[in-house]
Amino acid sequence: MPIPMVDLPKIHAPYQGALDEAVLSVVHGGGYIGGPVVEAFEKQAASFLDAPIIGVGNGTDALQIALMSLGIQPGDEVIVPAFTYAA
Repeated sequence: MPIPMVDLPKIHAPYQGALDEAVLSVVHGGGYIGGPVVEAFEKQAASFLDAPIIGVGNGTDALQIALMSLGIQPGDEVIVPAFTYAA
């Protein structure tokens, strides 16, 4: 039985033109990792959060970097929620 999570097309609709333009500018510019768009995002996010940040490619990378920064090792207990976003 499918479980509806969120209607992304409906959420994106008001911003679709800007989203398409932003994605295409990155694709055509070829700066996928550490390019000017990523640098601008990192600066804006750091300013907004008043904290140093790094942009990563996905949630898995973010979690792995966070766990590594805490010194978590194989065999350590990490408690996570049972229900997360369906990717």
